[in-house]
Amino acid sequence: GGLYLILSNLVYLYNLPKVGIPLDTVRVNSPMDLEDVSGIINVNGEADPSYNEIYYRIDLGEWKIANGNKNWNFDLDTSALNKGVNVIYIKAGDKVKAIRINVV
Repeated sequence: GGLYLILSNLVYLYNLPKVGIPLDTVRVNSPMDLEDVSGIINVNGEADPSYNEIYYRIDLGEWKIANGNKNWNFDLDTSALNKGVNVIYIKAGDKVKAIRINVV
């Protein structure tokens, strides 16, 4: 029936070779979600190259521009953050990703 067709299509899509990242997407490669961090860390990832600028903010802070676009990154001094869980938001166009870091 219909459900089988949907599931088989999802399995097919999941098993397609992973070439680059999907269009209209932004991804965080490092740090991992809820990773324990301290000191200065490099936050980095990839985005659809059609985005000219990648923005980031920490918790409710100001949006800032990351370095690069297809392969973006920025350094973050975690000693300026509260201990415990903080949220890093990454924005490309209207897409926003959020990852949590645990400042120790």
